Amino acid sequence: MIDAKLCIFGGQSSKNYFLMDEKKNMALSNEYREQEVKDSNPLIQRCKRLIFHVPHYRTGQRLAAEWERRNCQTISNDGKNKNA
Repeated sequence: MIDAKLCIFGGQSSKNYFLMDEKKNMALSNEYREQEVKDSNPLIQRCKRLIFHVPHYRTGQRLAAEWERRNCQTISNDGKNKNA
């Protein structure tokens, strides 16, 4: 639960990437929920976004590199992993 909303992720890495910028991602999530998901067919909406990515889409490889960079910086700053 985030902000009293049930969030379902495809896996731990998806959740990690979402939490890298939780405030921004939650705002985007709320916006898409209202503009695209509400009162729509879930299957059609999913197919649409598999073909036509959102403007801020980043590949899994790019997200993994960003997550790694952030975690390594956190560890190297004080010797402890604050994100663990």
